[in-house]
Amino acid sequence: MLPMRRAFGWMGVAAVGMLGLMASHSAAESCTDSTTHNLAMYWGQNPWGGRHLEDSANWEQDIEYYCQDDTIDVLMVSFLVDYNLGSLPGLNFANHCNTTFPDTKLHHCPKIGSGIKECQSRGKKVLLSLGGAEGRYGFQSDDQGRGFAQVIWDMFLGGDHKYRPFDDTVLDGVDLDLEHGGPTGVTAFITELRRLYESDSSKKYLVAGAPQCEFPDAQLGKPLEEAWFDMVFVQFYNNWCGLINFDNIWAWNYDKWDALAKRMVNPDVKMYLGAPASPDAGRGYVDMDRLTHIYQNVSSAYQTLGGIMMWDTSNAWQNFNVSGSGSSRNANDEEGEHQPRSGQNFAQAVGAWLHQKRGCSPASGPKYLPNSSKPKPKPTHLHAHPESVSTQPEPETTPTTPSPTQPEQEPSSTFSQLEPSSIHSEPKPSQPSSVAQPAPTPVVSELPPLAPKDLVMPEEPMPEFDESRMMDLDGYEDYM
Repeated sequence: MLPMRRAFGWMGVAAVGMLGLMASHSAAESCTDSTTHNLAMYWGQNPWGGRHLEDSANWEQDIEYYCQDDTIDVLMVSFLVDYNLGSLPGLNFANHCNTTFPDTKLHHCPKIGSGIKECQSRGKKVLLSLGGAEGRYGFQSDDQGRGFAQVIWDMFLGGDHKYRPFDDTVLDGVDLDLEHGGPTGVTAFITELRRLYESDSSKKYLVAGAPQCEFPDAQLGKPLEEAWFDMVFVQFYNNWCGLINFDNIWAWNYDKWDALAKRMVNPDVKMYLGAPASPDAGRGYVDMDRLTHIYQNVSSAYQTLGGIMMWDTSNAWQNFNVSGSGSSRNANDEEGEHQPRSGQNFAQAVGAWLHQKRGCSPASGPKYLPNSSKPKPKPTHLHAHPESVSTQPEPETTPTTPSPTQPEQEPSSTFSQLEPSSIHSEPKPSQPSSVAQPAPTPVVSELPPLAPKDLVMPEEPMPEFDESRMMDLDGYEDYM
């Protein structure tokens, strides 16, 4: 946001300068805070680095690196992996943070916190993502959901707690990427979190969810019907209903998500097309030509579409095969024989396209930001979404991620209370409800349908939920 306080020596200069400044401020606000044609991306797991342990210079960079231009509008910091109310929650940020608070296993990540502030100062929204494909989470009652909402508020948002992993950084909300655990307690968690949001009128906090495209989603289906969401990042990959089957009327189901959006608690909720950022990021990858074609068709037909979600930054920044030709660092390359870098990567190309669609000038900043060459610790490779690669070895150093079999007790040592940051980003302007605007006839229906036998299926079945992964969350009151 451009500064408005500036001294001028002459009234005429002040008037002209202020008018120009106001115009620039208005343009920046309309582009930064738009509720449509946005790009949201997951950061924090470094799955590309997990497949290229020897190439640390090109591992996922610090979060502020991805905020140096206008490519990304929303970043999801992934992941909080353990809803361990009996002690302290568990975090996993791969190679980005391996330090802990004294006498605990809770990660203390001040560098990530300062990077989040930098992103927020550039108009980005930064959410904490809860869940992922691994981890131990899930509620057994509504009371547990409400109790955990207080923990999240105190440790990461506008509350107070003696342990704040990002120090005084105040995130913009939460994202629920629930791959297992079931819907129990989730609506209560969101409702209580929203109640806590209202206690801080200086900031607009957000709630997002990332369901699978199969409708209804096994984890978030009921909460999406009952609770407030601002954004829904539908994973149109790793499933038969993904982007690869857009032309198949028996598979493509955005119409169901559109209908859901129109009856949700928040009438202005926006749906996002979730996409893999490279061929290795998830099953069902489509290149930019295909992705923008699909997006154009859906956005022309439905007013509920808010943008594109990608998994994830590490894969996107190494994918230069933007439109089906050119160089790609992650698609069937021999080690040490990568194609030379040229032009924009996948995220930058898609982000610039979306940026222009919402009437903004071309994305500012460098089209390619060279990665740092400094060595980094090996990633812990916690994959959030199923990928077509095997699990990599654990780091050589002793991991500090909380053990699911040994719950961490509250330490006897004290830690000073940390105050939340007083610097808050501006709220997004509200948009007219899409409920009152009937959607035009979907363009997708005009495309020639494929026969059911032509349905493209994912190569591997999706894992089933294992109830043993749920934690016994009783006793959280002793650790608030």
